[in-house]
Amino acid sequence: MFKMNFKTFAKSLGRSMAHAMVASPLLFAALPAFAEYNQAGIPDSAEIRTRVQQEWLEQPYAALKGKTAEHSTDAIGNLFEIRMEDSAEGEAATEYAIIVCPETYSQTEFIDGESRQVQKIPHYYKDSAGSWILYKEKASGKPLRIEWHFSYDEDVYLMFVPSGHKTFANLIVCSYYAARSVPLGIDFKNLYTMSFQEVYNLTKKPLPWYKVDFSNNDYTEVKKMIAIIRQKLPSLKYAEYAACDERDNVLNILTGAPYKKEEVDYSALLRNAPAPTESEDDSKLLLGEDGFVKWIVDGIIRSVTGQNSSLAEMLEPTDILDSAPAVTQQNKFSAANKKRTLDLCRNLAAKAFVVRSPRGIRAKSGGSKNDDWKKFGVDVNVEPFVSRLVTPSKAENTAGYVEGTGYSVDELRGMLYVLACTEPGWFYIGAIREPAIKENTMKFDHCAAFFSYFDSNRRLVCRVFQKGEVLSLEEFIKKYPKCFVHLERVKSFPYFKPY
Repeated sequence: MFKMNFKTFAKSLGRSMAHAMVASPLLFAALPAFAEYNQAGIPDSAEIRTRVQQEWLEQPYAALKGKTAEHSTDAIGNLFEIRMEDSAEGEAATEYAIIVCPETYSQTEFIDGESRQVQKIPHYYKDSAGSWILYKEKASGKPLRIEWHFSYDEDVYLMFVPSGHKTFANLIVCSYYAARSVPLGIDFKNLYTMSFQEVYNLTKKPLPWYKVDFSNNDYTEVKKMIAIIRQKLPSLKYAEYAACDERDNVLNILTGAPYKKEEVDYSALLRNAPAPTESEDDSKLLLGEDGFVKWIVDGIIRSVTGQNSSLAEMLEPTDILDSAPAVTQQNKFSAANKKRTLDLCRNLAAKAFVVRSPRGIRAKSGGSKNDDWKKFGVDVNVEPFVSRLVTPSKAENTAGYVEGTGYSVDELRGMLYVLACTEPGWFYIGAIREPAIKENTMKFDHCAAFFSYFDSNRRLVCRVFQKGEVLSLEEFIKKYPKCFVHLERVKSFPYFKPY
């Protein structure tokens, strides 16, 4: 993992103030190294912690209560803040935190009438990259844990916990344990002065760093596909259940019949926008939710074969859920098909594999086409997490991958983070299963496409495409609480050209 040069990574996590108009991160100083730095170039407070160990880290709550924050500069000029934070709510009311965090900046533009002024605003965020936090018990001063933020995504960090003379390491990704209670052969207080590089060297074998390592990954094709899709969005019009077949005919995905213009859902399309003129309306391609996801994958299939995938073939049954009736040729074009979007996504992913892979073409020559998704491994069923972090002292089991159902939406951000690290250059199409209102009513009735990558600030970005729109991952999660998403993997394509 941490093998990039300092200048590549040494960017601050500038954040906008509430009244800011524009914010952008600035670089930390990049001078010849005398202070401790890990190879990823994230500011390391080892020198500062060694300096303040007795004055701050070893002190009981009473000695630090009311103590003013201090600032200290390391040997190469980077400024850190040392402070104590007192929590008075919930379980944390018995704790206090000693924080050592690097200075970051936001460049903020203030507007006063016609006057504009740009200022650099310093910040000392406890969850910024390079922050080191020691939690201790108020009553006894006993150390409880250390949180070490090594990532530019604040919800990805290490947590160390003492137990007797042992120290246990935990790798947290988006509130889930990617590794939990891994024993280390060091005394807990050694962590007070260790550099991050020393910690990484100590844990590189026992901890699954590959789950958070994106240092050598290339997301060029993923970002190119996102740009092309966004560019094409104005040429599309939402029409519920509309989808293109292999001859570019627009069909109703529930009936298999030609789509009628009067079926267009204008209320979903227009919202607050002015009504399009008839000529504008006629020039746009009608696509529903299913059809939009198919259109994206067809942008790969069409580029290789010269035509879209067959809509009828993409709705072929792939698996029978225990709670669902068998899907026949007669009812696959039907609202009675309880796993329509699961079949569609699996078949699309398998088709995209077949047209691009010699192995896929060879495998396609024998066996049933309905089990292509099994042959080619398009189902995402990995289990990167062992449990969910509820509080620092409480964890609960995670459902993980549920056969025929997928992953909980709550787990989706963590899953996409790990997948972006371990499967760079892939995107995912997901069938959404909503919770049952009554027995045997759960069905896969929605779908979306997920594109993830790490940006120039080393942060995870996820674009979700659904119903002819682009959503943030946060918007998607808020839209589908308590739902499950069954993901299928599709390799990004440099010659992507949707219809």
